[in-house]
Amino acid sequence: MFSLLVIAVLCTSCLAAPYDLSSVSLPVGGNSGDAFYTQGDRRISGIRVWENISSFITGIQVRYGTTWSPTIGFEVGPAQELLLRGHEAITQVSGKYSTRYILQLYFVTSHGRILVAGRPTRYSFNMFPQYQGAVLKRLHGRVNHLGITSLGAEWGMVYFSNSYSRY
Repeated sequence: MFSLLVIAVLCTSCLAAPYDLSSVSLPVGGNSGDAFYTQGDRRISGIRVWENISSFITGIQVRYGTTWSPTIGFEVGPAQELLLRGHEAITQVSGKYSTRYILQLYFVTSHGRILVAGRPTRYSFNMFPQYQGAVLKRLHGRVNHLGITSLGAEWGMVYFSNSYSRY
């Protein structure tokens, strides 16, 4: 009888507190400039990216819930923008980089939509969560007086109206 009680308590506690399966994709690119870290109270619901035409990524802005973060870097020309829908989340960050700047960015969603900005040249990178069902939660890296010099990502589980992300 005691064994059944222990098993019941363990099963209930597993259902009540899902694991936070988080992972980090280390930054790629250069190491000049100031460190940055995006953060919000809710899930990522949009991304904006600015580029210096035929050159490199100058700025990034992340929307958490309905609130846009301050722009990291600089707004040069029109932004490439991706607004996420309902239970959509970013599941992959890819692109190109040099030893000085991030040259191109791809943000891929769980619904197969893609935001592409920048120049397709130099070294490739591909960032994705270590655990199935995890999604993009934060970006980090470095920025200098011209643009984004390095970029990394943090992944984890995100709450979507009564359920955790599972794709």
